[in-house]
Amino acid sequence: MPKTHMLLVVLNLASALCFTPFLWFYVFTLTSTSQSRPNRLFVHMLLPLLAVIAGLAVAWLPSDLQAGVFDDDLILSLGWPVVFIVVIGLLELAIHVQIAVYLFWIIRRLIQYRQRLKDVYASTEQTELNWIL
Repeated sequence: MPKTHMLLVVLNLASALCFTPFLWFYVFTLTSTSQSRPNRLFVHMLLPLLAVIAGLAVAWLPSDLQAGVFDDDLILSLGWPVVFIVVIGLLELAIHVQIAVYLFWIIRRLIQYRQRLKDVYASTEQTELNWIL
């Protein structure tokens, strides 16, 4: 397997894990009253950071072991390559869980924001009518 293909696989995993936290940061910032950033940014980036660490660890493996991590033909013995395969597999599964969790948070945040906007417009409507009368 070419080294560039292996790096693309690792970058794909890391970028897929970064997408939903970045979308959450965007929605949180737009819907916050003070345009502040979310608390505990580091916690949101743990999975992408773990993917980058696993990718760098796989990149530093010898070429024959790298081929074993990404090819189905080569059977690996127990050891670090098996750990990398398990970690990468778990991270690929974590993408789906992460999407579901962040989608729930984003929808909940947008519903709360919509309710807050309704309250703001309902309270300013009477004030605006007083200026007319």
